[in-house]
Amino acid sequence: VPLSLGDRSGPRNRGRKGSVATDSGRGRFVRAVTLRPPAGRLALEATLRAAAPQQRRRLGSAPEGSRRTAIQIAAHDLRFKQFRQKAGVLLIFAVDASGSMALNRVDQAKGAMLRLLREAYVRRDKIALVGFRGNRAEILLPPSRGVERARRAIDAIPVGGGTPLAAGIRAALELAHRARLTGTRQPVLVLLTDGLANVAGPGPGTTQGVWQELEQVCLAARAGLQASVVIDTRQRHISSGQANRIAGLLGGKYVYLAWPGSDDVHTVVAEMAETARRRLNSSSRGIGSGERV
Repeated sequence: VPLSLGDRSGPRNRGRKGSVATDSGRGRFVRAVTLRPPAGRLALEATLRAAAPQQRRRLGSAPEGSRRTAIQIAAHDLRFKQFRQKAGVLLIFAVDASGSMALNRVDQAKGAMLRLLREAYVRRDKIALVGFRGNRAEILLPPSRGVERARRAIDAIPVGGGTPLAAGIRAALELAHRARLTGTRQPVLVLLTDGLANVAGPGPGTTQGVWQELEQVCLAARAGLQASVVIDTRQRHISSGQANRIAGLLGGKYVYLAWPGSDDVHTVVAEMAETARRRLNSSSRGIGSGERV
């Protein structure tokens, strides 16, 4: 059927960031909407249904000599496809790579992370990795779904030096902020550390200064993250509870890493990620780009 399409430059809706209902043109087509999403894929059947009741009036007023068999489509008749795809969360692993960690059990921390990484891929989660040591933090892996790429980044974590814990949390918070701007609404922090923070700002500071900075950073992270868990890697008989204190500042959970692949660590992080997914899915129900037709 010949179509005479009117102006398509109607209002555009970019949708809500992190919504399961997506305007990216990917996933399963679930409905037609009136506002044009960025992908702009036309829902032809819904458009024709919207235009059909107006054809007698439009064709009757058409100029003499025009094709009366054409269907006249106006801009407000247009309907566009909206898609739905599974939404994952962003797991941000922040790994203490300081000298004190190297002397304890950084290899055990790596083992626990790798188990979580494999499941994250299956559940469509994204993974990011931050390493901190010396006097700075470094993003070793930006948000990714590549398990092998993440594995290589974990295996290559350098160790040694002081413990700039505040810098590590700050880098994770920056990653979470960037992720929200690109559509991920549920960043979850997994912090692996022995809690022996001894570096503040650009260099070593007093114990009081280190913890003042930590309190400020943790307060910001508490507001900017969906959830957090602190995995204590220090040996139990010499631990003085610093990691537990950090978990309290973050408003997150505390887990002691008893041995490689600890089920406690896996269970807590997996449950937190699942809770974040449920919130994401429930908050996006009914979210659409305009009127559903």
